[in-house]
Amino acid sequence: FFFDFPHCDMSDNEHLVSPEDDEVPEPDLKPGRAWSCCLKITFGVSLVLNVSACVGFAFFFFWIRKIQKMDKPAHPQPKPDPVNSSCPFGNGPAPLALALTLRSTDTLGMCWPKIAHEARLAAPYVVLADDWWLNDTALSPVYAGANRSFQLQNLLPGVSYSLQVQAWPWRSKEPTSSHVFRFQTQERAFCGNAKDLVVYRDAQQLDMPSKVKSCMMKSGTHVDDSRDCIVKALGLSPGCANCWAQEFWCIMHHCAFKCITPT
Repeated sequence: FFFDFPHCDMSDNEHLVSPEDDEVPEPDLKPGRAWSCCLKITFGVSLVLNVSACVGFAFFFFWIRKIQKMDKPAHPQPKPDPVNSSCPFGNGPAPLALALTLRSTDTLGMCWPKIAHEARLAAPYVVLADDWWLNDTALSPVYAGANRSFQLQNLLPGVSYSLQVQAWPWRSKEPTSSHVFRFQTQERAFCGNAKDLVVYRDAQQLDMPSKVKSCMMKSGTHVDDSRDCIVKALGLSPGCANCWAQEFWCIMHHCAFKCITPT
């Protein structure tokens, strides 16, 4: 609508007032032309207002989406590490030992050499391991059988485990034990490492719940402040503490008001 509209005189529909002068033009103009002029002006103004409103709403919703969006960087889990997919021990006699055949974030695969034993024994080999989560260094049986390989599963990431194998040789009244081997699982992103898991394991002694709550209440929905507070209070890594801060941010923005609002 980039053109000049003549002024409209609503007092008399039969007259059109020119912007150059106030003289009444010749009465040969059509009576409805003044109304047509005003309708065009009204339509143009309405169109401009509607476009402005649409643009404003578009920016408003874009701003809301930017606030609600949580950037979650991709952290693919590491692939299992086939340290030695085939057991390095042959069928010949060899000192009793353990060899690592698979290592992932939650699994340790191992094998051991063949030891001559009585055929009647159903479980000539026994694998023992400690319990890191319970902070128990005593070795307990986790496998007993005739196979020469075993996968210890459902482990914690980034943790070092103590393992030992025992065998009952031919005509022996006592089992033969290998040295104690220490194998570590692969680490995972964020909290999947031994340093952070120690904090989780000792949560009660460190008063972890109340310290995390205190940091959240002081920092509100400021993710960076919450993360830094948790790092200082508990010693968690920034990546792990950021998970806690992001979780609290999500709860406050998407869940809290729905939970406290009666329905």
